[in-house]
Amino acid sequence: MKRALVMFGCLFLTAAPARAYIGPGVGATMIGWFIGFAVTMGAAVSALIVWPLRMLRSRRREGASIDRESHDRQSAESDVTEKP
Repeated sequence: MKRALVMFGCLFLTAAPARAYIGPGVGATMIGWFIGFAVTMGAAVSALIVWPLRMLRSRRREGASIDRESHDRQSAESDVTEKP
């Protein structure tokens, strides 16, 4: 095992650099990927923050509508009982 690591280290240290042209497209691709990733993460975090707030707001509205309905029923019943 130790011999294999020494051989791999020697090969790695003596390897000649690859003479390859990457081009400007890679930079543009990386910038596009980073922007897409940042937007996706921002949308996910904002959804996690906004969702509970929307649920609370909808529950408050439902509670208010239930209170209004019960108030309307009570006033309608009192109108009926007061007329005779």
